[in-house]
Amino acid sequence: MNPMNRLLHAPIFGWLSLACALVAAPEARAQEVMASWGLNSSGQLPGAMGNGIQAAALSAGTSHTAVILLDGSIRVWGSNEFGNLAAPKGSFAAVAAGNDHTIALRVDGSLVGWGKNTSGQCNVPSGSFIAIAAGGMHSAAIKTSDGNAMCWGSNGSGQCNALAGPFTAITAGGWHTVATRTNGTAACWGWNAYGQCSAPNATFTEIDAGSQHTVGLKSNATLVCWGSNFQGQCSAPAGPYIRVAAGEQFSVALRSDGRAVAWGLTTGGLTFSPRGTFSQLTAGGAFIAVVGRMDADFDGDGMVTGIDLALLLSAWGTLGADINRDGTTNGGDLALLLADWIFH
Repeated sequence: MNPMNRLLHAPIFGWLSLACALVAAPEARAQEVMASWGLNSSGQLPGAMGNGIQAAALSAGTSHTAVILLDGSIRVWGSNEFGNLAAPKGSFAAVAAGNDHTIALRVDGSLVGWGKNTSGQCNVPSGSFIAIAAGGMHSAAIKTSDGNAMCWGSNGSGQCNALAGPFTAITAGGWHTVATRTNGTAACWGWNAYGQCSAPNATFTEIDAGSQHTVGLKSNATLVCWGSNFQGQCSAPAGPYIRVAAGEQFSVALRSDGRAVAWGLTTGGLTFSPRGTFSQLTAGGAFIAVVGRMDADFDGDGMVTGIDLALLLSAWGTLGADINRDGTTNGGDLALLLADWIFH
């Protein structure tokens, strides 16, 4: 439901009554849960389906989101045009969402793919693997035996012509693939019209490929981006950072204090990051999903709603709901909560 509709249909006295019934103070937060923002044209944001979800891993595609739950099962929401919501049963170690398909790594090292398969991107190879990636219309994985990469699916730009490894991690963009060597340097192959495969000489701890750009987190906790900068997606702000992700025409990262910052495309409020402390993130076509705690999400359900407003009001004048960290709960905190509520 639209936040303003919730505001109109939920009496303030009801919220206050609920807040009084919840004995726990606002700072007694629940475990880390999912939160998301950006475009929701296909229902790819958690919304009612993702409320309070505790995720072990997550991955965002163009218009769907895939999550590994704490029990190892997979849950998917968003576009189901090609059957992306029909996640297989089992226990999984990793999941990767591409344009319209999804690849998952079972705990035994085998692979499974589902969704759009017009280019064979879901025709997973047999064998044992340690890492996976899903791009526009291709997929990639790193073999357990020798650390080399295998790619399958569309190869019109050479995105499946893997370089020699060994590698420790791999990511797939729209039409290019990037892998991290054992020494931390990047190896790139595929479409390079915007320089998205022209990796700098650096040591990386994490790399993510977007549609036409690539973002790397260097070992010194700074970021470097290469490729298309049409929307400013390669104009990274200063760090330090601990995680990074690349979307279609934007980038997002977690600062060392767990705060999210995004840059590039602003559609759907992408660069309006909620206040919170996060540990995981993923970037889709035009949306972002994270795992952590939003400052204004006092009840820990993954959303900012009227219940959180009631809890803030019940803590007025104390430290219990001090979102802006000025030493008390006041009108400044109320404004921040309403901003997160309305815009997310």
